[in-house]
Amino acid sequence: MRTYLHIKGHRVEEVVGEVVREQPLSVFVNGEKFLTLLCSPMMLEALVVGYLWMEKVITDLAEITDLQVSPVDGRAEVTLSHPVTLPTERILTSGCGGGITFRIDHRLFPRLDSRLRVRPADLGARMKDLFDAAVHYRRSRGIHGAALADGDRLILVAEDVGRHNAVDKIKGEALRRGIPTEDRVLFSTGRVSSEMLLKAARMGVPIVASRTSPTEMAVALAEQLGVTVCGYVRPDSLNVYAGSGVVFDGPPPELEGPPAGETAEARAYRRGFRQKSKRDDYALDLFHEARAKLGTDDARVDQALRELSRLYNPLADGPIVDLGTRARIMTLLAEGRPDEAGVLLDQRYRLYAPIDDAERSGPP
Repeated sequence: MRTYLHIKGHRVEEVVGEVVREQPLSVFVNGEKFLTLLCSPMMLEALVVGYLWMEKVITDLAEITDLQVSPVDGRAEVTLSHPVTLPTERILTSGCGGGITFRIDHRLFPRLDSRLRVRPADLGARMKDLFDAAVHYRRSRGIHGAALADGDRLILVAEDVGRHNAVDKIKGEALRRGIPTEDRVLFSTGRVSSEMLLKAARMGVPIVASRTSPTEMAVALAEQLGVTVCGYVRPDSLNVYAGSGVVFDGPPPELEGPPAGETAEARAYRRGFRQKSKRDDYALDLFHEARAKLGTDDARVDQALRELSRLYNPLADGPIVDLGTRARIMTLLAEGRPDEAGVLLDQRYRLYAPIDDAERSGPP
């Protein structure tokens, strides 16, 4: 418990309350240090197990012969039944506290083909159940919750300062208790980013529901992997960004029908995921800037490409614009061939935001 001041208008009140806790946890595997996680000090065994499974250090709980976690020392010692080469190529995620992932690669996942269907009212009711079950959130706020559910009830609940950690805890606890995660619904109180979506797909979860929003890249991945993504879930409303896992009690609301033969990616484009004027996707803004300056401002194009080469594209498992492509584009511009440079730029754009739409040829 902490004492802090609550200020409202001209009134100042001294309050004794709980402040969300956070601590480092260093994970050692077979005596070798793997990484240090920043996390909430509860369900730490589940966090370690879930993270190791997500990163493919283990594929089954039986591979762990011993697990010792000391919250006081901030140390977890994992002994496996076999030697392992730990991954070293770290990717900084958009997670709270700067999450790290190593091996989550969407190309390794089969497209989900689930028959699970849920009603909007059930999603709203289960999200309310998650908040009712999130005891640490009610005490201190400032903490994320996640839950695994079927259509009728919550099966597992976890909380953590990091939304990624909360999902890892769900998977770890499911492994520890022998609970399958396939054909379930994953709820989160936080944003659904691309790495969150990939964690759900790795778990075999066909429906992801959040109290807030998904990112544009998460929606693109969901379209490819067959995952339904719902955001802003409330008791009486929600947004469906991708997938067909939400069904209606009565006739569905009238929607403008898609053109015949339209692909999932083009449908997402038409619905506005890639044409809104206000985006939270910095990379798309860079693409648009580079496209607009082709043949008129080589220095600005090079600056945009340089920045794109620093950003990660999970669809290609590499930089959004690799250094070789950047060099070829700039060479073509120097030779006075902007149209050919534009073709190369469009190719990288489609790798980042794939659209099968004959009427569009790249960044607008």
